[in-house]
Amino acid sequence: SVYNKFTNYEVNINHPEKTFSNLVRVTVDSAYTRDTTYWKKARYIPLKKEEKEFVDIADSIAAYEQSPEYLKRLDSINNRVTVLNIFLNGIDHYNREKGVKWFIDPLLTQMRFAGVGGYRHAIGTNVIKTYKNNKELDLYAKADYGFGNNDLLVNGKVKFTYLPKKFAQLRIAGGSKYQMLTYNQNIATIFSRSNFVRNDFLELGHTHELINGMSLSVIAKYMQRTSIDGLNTAGWSDDLFGDDNTPMDFEAYNEFNLKIGLTYTPFSKFALEPNKKVVIGSKWPKFHLKWQQGIPDVLGAKINFQQLKLGATQNIKWSVFGTGNYALWAGKYIHTENIEYPNWTFFRGTDRYLFSHPINTFQLLGKTLPALDEFVEFHYIHHFNGMLIKKVPLLRRSKLETVAGGGALYINDGNFKYSELYSGLEFPFKLWNSKFKLGAYYSVAYSNYSDISNMFKFGLNVFNPYTNAWFY
Repeated sequence: SVYNKFTNYEVNINHPEKTFSNLVRVTVDSAYTRDTTYWKKARYIPLKKEEKEFVDIADSIAAYEQSPEYLKRLDSINNRVTVLNIFLNGIDHYNREKGVKWFIDPLLTQMRFAGVGGYRHAIGTNVIKTYKNNKELDLYAKADYGFGNNDLLVNGKVKFTYLPKKFAQLRIAGGSKYQMLTYNQNIATIFSRSNFVRNDFLELGHTHELINGMSLSVIAKYMQRTSIDGLNTAGWSDDLFGDDNTPMDFEAYNEFNLKIGLTYTPFSKFALEPNKKVVIGSKWPKFHLKWQQGIPDVLGAKINFQQLKLGATQNIKWSVFGTGNYALWAGKYIHTENIEYPNWTFFRGTDRYLFSHPINTFQLLGKTLPALDEFVEFHYIHHFNGMLIKKVPLLRRSKLETVAGGGALYINDGNFKYSELYSGLEFPFKLWNSKFKLGAYYSVAYSNYSDISNMFKFGLNVFNPYTNAWFY
């Protein structure tokens, strides 16, 4: 039973018309630390004997779950080191009593057989300290050693979340790495030496929620880019990549880059928990504004350009008809007085038979395309989640799921126009407590520079338990 006592109330009040608040629930910071004396005063109706016994039991369980003994037992379960963790998942170690967690990258990602100069071994570790007020300190470091050139590169990052209810975070990063010029190359050339330069950098950043649903991010980054033309390359890489394995030869130069990003999700529902904010979601898309500026004459920097991007992204639940995911982007270079290859915008070329991420790439674009002027791109994928399969008599008991989608691209350079459609089947399965979907897809595309093309493609979709969402 629930008993309510109302005081100081009025009836028949004419409230002004106004929009209901997006705040759906509030739990004050001290809610979980109130003692029995407070609750005795707060309750107008005394608890019955059975209710007191229930409260005592619940409080004792909650106290035990926060006790050092219980936390150590819980940690001992998660801190088990197995061969699978060492090789595939990485090594986690928790100390919940102190609010500390550290992680070592799995051996599978440490071993880089296709590294610059041949085999490289890169060990990364992450330490996270969460305070009782939900402030968080996140430290990351990586050491990357190449045996072919006997070179050691080290880089790291420090992030501090100082206002959890506003997602306010300061971060600083720096070090050296061999960096891809662009991730938007097809799989045949993305690991070739022509797609790498050395980058020595220092980065400062800050993120803060201005109002509910609107966040501002500012990143200032100073870089020195150097060609890897003088490094020894592995013989197998020349055989595999051919002419694409020739590194770019250029004089080292400095760049000072400022990035400002503004995102806004209208009518975003949220809840306030002790010392944190929980975003529940919105029926509206997330709108993006990105401004990038290369600022010359700062510590010898020479890059000078401006770019503006606008976008909208959203995951949609279409009731019984499944789920959809789309991204719409438009961009323009305001000016390009002094710009280098890493500052261009690229659209990833075709990966033969490999279904690439459908929200970020196209399936049959051909070669990788650059843009130094206006461009507009659109991507959409729809998962029917078994709705159509369940209506096919011979397949209704199977786990198969249907998927369909498409995309379009316009690049002002050369008046390039492109569109594509695809459909396919996905088979969900579990492996080592992880969820996957193996898919087969048929893609069709057309552009004003080519005839209609088509291809069967295959892909692997992965479920992320931290975001509670599929990769695509």
